[in-house]
Amino acid sequence: AGSNQQSEVEDIAWRLGLDFADWVDALRFDKTLQRPVWNRAQIVEVGMDDRIKIAFSQGLYTEVWKDRMDPEVAKEHSKTQQDESWRQELCPGDRVDCQDPP
Repeated sequence: AGSNQQSEVEDIAWRLGLDFADWVDALRFDKTLQRPVWNRAQIVEVGMDDRIKIAFSQGLYTEVWKDRMDPEVAKEHSKTQQDESWRQELCPGDRVDCQDPP
């Protein structure tokens, strides 16, 4: 029980410490897949009312306001892939599988 309480306290402390330009994982609704998906997002504005405005990465051009305590906001790389180094290694002519935005 003590471990759960400690992790809850750490989560609350992390959420209260979120600030401009911090990266997080956040849930968004994917219209193509017709389901929620986790994506990396960056905090682009911090409101006075415990809300944060996040911008999703990877060219999604979507900004949304979320409560900083919202379970749809999580620590960076806790819900998404951590290793994105393959992106920097892409070369002209490489074959990739991708999903075009609508």
